[in-house]
Amino acid sequence: HQGRGYARQGSAAMVKWLGEAGADRIIAHVHPDHPASVAVARVIGMRATETVIDGEVRWVT
Repeated sequence: HQGRGYARQGSAAMVKWLGEAGADRIIAHVHPDHPASVAVARVIGMRATETVIDGEVRWVT
């Protein structure tokens, strides 16, 4: 089911729900060698930070 937008839709819904529940920041750890995950993070409004943990970049809203 790759390339059908399911990850984007699900992630966007989760970010919306968390925001409505009062979350002021959402954090994701994304491996830089996985372009689809990077694209999902970007499209839902996250930005990469300089923090890297176990090879994964921390992204925040």
